[in-house]
Amino acid sequence: MPLNPLHAIEKIEKTLVKTQKPVSISKLAKKTGLHYTTVRRYVTLLESVKKMPEIEVIRGEGTTLVRTEKDFSKLSPTERMSVIKSYFPELSAEEKLLIRLLGKSAISETTAVKLKGDRIIKSLLKVEVIRETEDGKVYLSDMGYKMAKGAKDIYKQ
Repeated sequence: MPLNPLHAIEKIEKTLVKTQKPVSISKLAKKTGLHYTTVRRYVTLLESVKKMPEIEVIRGEGTTLVRTEKDFSKLSPTERMSVIKSYFPELSAEEKLLIRLLGKSAISETTAVKLKGDRIIKSLLKVEVIRETEDGKVYLSDMGYKMAKGAKDIYKQ
């Protein structure tokens, strides 16, 4: 069973607090019992988080709100891409589908394409990232188009 990321970060954090001095990734891996690559990835993630604007999480009745006090848009495009890729190293299935629709120029009702219906298509329709024609073809909404272009640019697809 894969290691829960929160447990891995907690192990790393506790070990660093206990050690109270700089330690190499390999020594940290030995002390935590985690694989070297796992420790390296989470240390990189923690480093990225440290550079991120402060994020506030507000939990309420049945919902969680997240906001930042600093403006992420003030980072350079290279810094933004680096942060995004550190959190999301691979395209999601949804992003792959959006890029696929973009590649097929499915950006209007007249250029819509037929795709097999699955849960990804249904979820993207629900949030209005894609739209469906009367005859069951799909195309990118304006928001979907922007998301597809952004994902394509970030991941050089």
